[in-house]
Amino acid sequence: MDSVSGVAGSNFSRRYRFADLTIDVGQRRLLRAGEEIALSKLSYELMRVLVEAAPNLVTHEQLAAKVWGPRRIVTPENLAKRVMMLRQALGDHADAPRYIEGVRGQGYRLVPEVEVVDSMPRTEPPSEPRSRRRLSYVLGALAVVALGLVAFERYGASRDTVPRPSIALLPCENRSAGQEDTAFVAAGLRNELLGQLAKAGGIKVVESLSTEPRTSREIGREHGVASILTCTIMRAGDAVHVSVLLVDAETEQQGWMDGWRRELTAENTFDVPREIATSIASVLRVVLMGAEPFRKKPTENQEALDLYSAARSRRVANAEDARLAIERLDKAVRLDPEFAEAWVSKGVMEASYLAFASPEEVPQLRTAALKDVKRAVDLRPRISFVRMNSAIAISALGDLKAAEHEFRIAFALGAPRGVQPYAQDNLAVGYFDDALNNVEAQYKNNRIAPDVMAYLLAAYGLLGETELEEEVFAKGKALHDNEWFGGLHEFYLRLGRTHDVDGSLPKWPEGHDLSVYLDSPAAGVKEVVRIVDTEEVDSAHQIHFALWAAAFGDDELALRLLTRAFEHTRMNTWFIWMPLFKQTRQQPGFETLVRDLGLVDYWEEFGWPDICQRVDGDRIHCE
Repeated sequence: MDSVSGVAGSNFSRRYRFADLTIDVGQRRLLRAGEEIALSKLSYELMRVLVEAAPNLVTHEQLAAKVWGPRRIVTPENLAKRVMMLRQALGDHADAPRYIEGVRGQGYRLVPEVEVVDSMPRTEPPSEPRSRRRLSYVLGALAVVALGLVAFERYGASRDTVPRPSIALLPCENRSAGQEDTAFVAAGLRNELLGQLAKAGGIKVVESLSTEPRTSREIGREHGVASILTCTIMRAGDAVHVSVLLVDAETEQQGWMDGWRRELTAENTFDVPREIATSIASVLRVVLMGAEPFRKKPTENQEALDLYSAARSRRVANAEDARLAIERLDKAVRLDPEFAEAWVSKGVMEASYLAFASPEEVPQLRTAALKDVKRAVDLRPRISFVRMNSAIAISALGDLKAAEHEFRIAFALGAPRGVQPYAQDNLAVGYFDDALNNVEAQYKNNRIAPDVMAYLLAAYGLLGETELEEEVFAKGKALHDNEWFGGLHEFYLRLGRTHDVDGSLPKWPEGHDLSVYLDSPAAGVKEVVRIVDTEEVDSAHQIHFALWAAAFGDDELALRLLTRAFEHTRMNTWFIWMPLFKQTRQQPGFETLVRDLGLVDYWEEFGWPDICQRVDGDRIHCE
C-alpha cells in the first residue's frame, strides 16, 4: 500500500472528513469537533471500511470479510447488531440515516460525501487507555487468580507532583442527531455529581456554566481547578448514551474517559442520572486525589513480607494450595495490620477457595473475603494493585457489575487493561472480542506463559476462529505438554464441534472416562447422574459433568448441573458460552441462570453482547 495508507510502520496517516466527523486511520480514532468518539475495535473497523468504500455499497459478505476476517462466520443478524451499536455511538437513526444507510438484503453504505483531508505525519496513539464503548475450573481459574496477584507488580503510579483535588464540571453537550431532548438527563446528572463530589471531603468542585468556547487551561485558571470534566449526551428514542472525559486543565492532556448506555422508561427517568453519576463519582473520588507514590516495599515487617511473597509465588492449583496461601497471608496481616497488599491478596484467595468449600464454609468465606478486600481498599484506595485485585476478588464472588467498577478505577489509576483476570471477565459477560483484544496484548509480551495461551485459545474458540485456536493449542502442547489447562479448553471445544474425543488430549474429568459412552448417550446420562448423586463432586467439577450431559444430549440435566456448579463459586462463569451448551442455552431455565449470575444487571449498565439480547419486552434470548 502507499505511504499514506496508515498501515503499521508507515510514517503517515490518512484522515477522512464526512459530515461533522473525521476518521484518522493511522491513529485509529473517530473524532467529532476534535473530541474522540469511543468505539470498540469491531465498530471502528466497520466505520473505516464504510468510509474507505464510500460512496459505494458494501455487501454483507464484504463487510464480514473485511471487519471480522475471512475465517469468521458472521450472520446477517450479528452484522445488523454491530451496525446498530455503531449508529448508537454516532447518534444515527436507521429510519432517517444521517451517516449509515442500509439497503435491505444487500449491505450498507455511507451517506455523507467523504473528503480526504490530508496525509499527515503519524503520531503515537494516546498513552492513556481508551474506554471500551459499552453503553458503554477450577484448576485453571485458581491458577489465573494467583497470576492476577503475581503478574501485576506495580503498587502505585509514580508521579513527580500530585494534582490538586479540584474539578470544574462543564455543561453536558447534546450530540443527538435529531436534537432530542436530553436536558432532564443533563440536569439530573449535573446535580447528582455536584452533590456526590461535594460529600467527598477535600475535593474542590465548581460548576462552569459558560457556553463560550474556551480552552481547558482558561477554564482551569478562571475557576482555580486542576481538572475539567466534559460531558456529552446522545439520545435516540428511549436509548441514551452518556460519555465523560477528564482533562488536565494546565496541560490539556486527556485522561480518564468512559461511557454509559441506558434505556429510559417512565419508571427509571430519575434513577438513570443518579446511577450514572454514582459510577462517575466513584472513579473521580479516587483519581482526583492522585495515585499514591511508588514505594519499594509494601511493608517494613520483613517476616510479613516473606510470608506474603511465599503465598504469592506458589502456583495455586488445588484446595490445599489455596488453604496454605490463606494461612500465610493471615499471619502476614497479623504481623502488620496496615499491609494492604496482603489483605487484598487474602481476599482473593478466600474468594477462590469457594470453589472447594463445603456448604457450611461458604458464608464465612464470603464474609471474610469481602471484609478483607474492603480493609485493603480503606487502607490504600489509590493503589492500582489494590483496586485491581479487589476487582478480581469481587468477580470471583460473583458480582461482575461491581467488579467492573473496580477494574475501571484500577485502569484510571494507571493499571494496564491487558490483564488476564479482566479478559476472563470479558469472556464471562460474553464480550469475546474484548477478551481477545486483552489477552492478545498479554500474549505479545509473553508468548510462552501457559495461562495466557490457555485464554487466548479460549477466546479464539468462542469466536469460532478454529484454525487460530488449534494453532495456539499446538504451540501450547509443544511447550507445556499436558501441564496446562489449555488442554481442558481444547478438549471441550473439540468435543462440541465433533462430538468425538481426540485421543491426543487428556480425558476430562480426571478419573472418569465418559468418552466410552459417546456411542450410547442414554447410558452416558445414567453414568453422569450416578456420579453426581453418589460421589462427592465439588462445585469446581460440577461443570465437567454438565458439559458431558450436554454432549449426551440431556440439556435439562446439563442446566441443572450448571446451576449447581455456580451455587458457591462464579469463577468459571464463561464456560456457559461453550459450544457444547448451545442447545442448553435454549432451555427456559437458562434465562434464570444468567439473571442469577448477575449478567443481566451487568448488561443493563455496560451493554448487551452479541450472544445475548433482550427480546419481547423483558425476555432474554441467548444464542
